[in-house]
Amino acid sequence: MAQTNITTEQQQIELREIKRNSSKQIVSYTLEEDSQREYGYHKVKGNTTLYDRDIYNRTIETLSNELITPLPDIPLEIIEQQFINEGDIYINGVSIRSNNPEESEFEDTFSGRYELTLSAASARKNKNQGWDDNTHYSGIGYWNGDVRNDTEDFINFEGYKEILWDNAVFGPALDNGGYRITQELIDSGKNLNLRSVIGFSLRHTGGDTVSCKVRINRKRIPNERIFTVGTEETTNSGVSQYPMIEVAYDVLNQDMRLGDIYEIQTEVSSRNRGTFIYGDKCIFLATVWSPAETPPYWPNTGVSAGTGNPFAPSEEAEAEEVSNDTRS
Repeated sequence: MAQTNITTEQQQIELREIKRNSSKQIVSYTLEEDSQREYGYHKVKGNTTLYDRDIYNRTIETLSNELITPLPDIPLEIIEQQFINEGDIYINGVSIRSNNPEESEFEDTFSGRYELTLSAASARKNKNQGWDDNTHYSGIGYWNGDVRNDTEDFINFEGYKEILWDNAVFGPALDNGGYRITQELIDSGKNLNLRSVIGFSLRHTGGDTVSCKVRINRKRIPNERIFTVGTEETTNSGVSQYPMIEVAYDVLNQDMRLGDIYEIQTEVSSRNRGTFIYGDKCIFLATVWSPAETPPYWPNTGVSAGTGNPFAPSEEAEAEEVSNDTRS
């Protein structure tokens, strides 16, 4: 049976009186400077419990200082390996890799992301004229000597001008801002989705109507075709001063031709210094996808979007292409 040993009051040291506030909380007060007393100690009453050794050993398991059964020295060896099938891993409902073994070996070196910075040739460099940071010249719908002077000799012809993307975040290098179709891309059997968003400033003095246009242009030699994919026009009032235009197009593998270049082009109707392209609001994406998959889905960004198939040739264009191919 356990025995209890309680510390007596004579073994306690004399302590200051404990003071409490109205909430019964213990309050610690600073001792007076001339006080001879010191902060004391509070000893907790000690209890000692005694057990019978034999009863304790029968009741409580004890630890041994030595291993009763030594561990055998067994070398490790791989019996079986089962790798994770990446086709069973999904992100936002889309498999990160196709279940097709041939697709799983595909290395995507064709997709790319491109941006516009102050290092681009189109950047407006004369800060003395009040240019904003990372702003760029666009093609202008007319041309004269004033256009050339006001654009620091960057615009020397009228009409659309290609975006000269200078920052390749990843992906193949561009050709003067355009994405070139290579034989490797054609041989891969993949389709190509092109998408771009361009942000403008259309501030203009005088109350004139100012327009901006964006299109995807395909350069194909010897017969070059030009199509407008997305167009937006706005005045110099309200939120329409700062439109953002989105254009997108799927280049199917069977429609690809070696050497084709797809570029993003813009045009505005004013050379006013308040009319320009915001580099920080521009992006160009190229994404390859398999014919067995659905085209890449881009969420609604709230900007204008071009629609339709601008590169579907008319009967006259098809006849012209056949004629050019025959001559070559």
